[in-house]
Amino acid sequence: MPSADATRDAKNWLLKLETALRNGDADSASKLFGTECYWRDLLAFTWNIRTVEGQGGIRQLLAATLPHVKLQSLEMEGAAERAGEIVEAWFRFETAVARGIGHLRLKGGKGYTLLTTMQELKGHEEKQGPSREKGLVHGAFRDRKAWHEERAREQAELSEGEQREESRRCEDDSQIGDRDESPEAAAQTCEIKDGDRSERNWCGSLKRRGGELIVRNLRMENERGDKKPRHCRGDIKAEQTKHACRDAVRRQY
Repeated sequence: MPSADATRDAKNWLLKLETALRNGDADSASKLFGTECYWRDLLAFTWNIRTVEGQGGIRQLLAATLPHVKLQSLEMEGAAERAGEIVEAWFRFETAVARGIGHLRLKGGKGYTLLTTMQELKGHEEKQGPSREKGLVHGAFRDRKAWHEERAREQAELSEGEQREESRRCEDDSQIGDRDESPEAAAQTCEIKDGDRSERNWCGSLKRRGGELIVRNLRMENERGDKKPRHCRGDIKAEQTKHACRDAVRRQY
């Protein structure tokens, strides 16, 4: 049940933890926990799902994460509850890049279990409440757009984003193609000729560089007159590419 004493104890403990985390003092923060203690983090501090045990484990976790987490606030939410010697409380916190909620359990005035979970990234919050998209807009006003016009605008923006991404990928591939080939890399190049499964013949090469397989569409290169690897999605069937690459790898090894 909610208790004023439990609320006071939990609030004081969270205040000490906030002070230690803001100062980047992993040693002082770990000493707020008891001999038997656990901290489970879901993305908020470690960008992973991780559980550490004991003061030593908590000290190592904080020493590795506090420099980039940069805690900005930590406040208790609601009243704390007491069940025997255990005090439980919920809290909210904010870091440099995210907001989250957590759960605390105290045992004998020391931290027993602590849960921290990321809820949202700053700048990528869920659109809800006042920021929620209104959908259909009623009323008459100047320069009002019809539904199909808004839809066309959104599709155009998505297309521009996809084109920029494709251009970036082609630039990356061009940089790879401009690098000098070593004899070992050149020896690991094999030809793929697989024109039996499609009306349009396709030939290319499969190249291993740095542990990655790079598919080059020689037909497109000859038509363009260049020698740089380019993405060929849409030019060949996915099933045909899969079989061709698999057969080429088998021949290579």
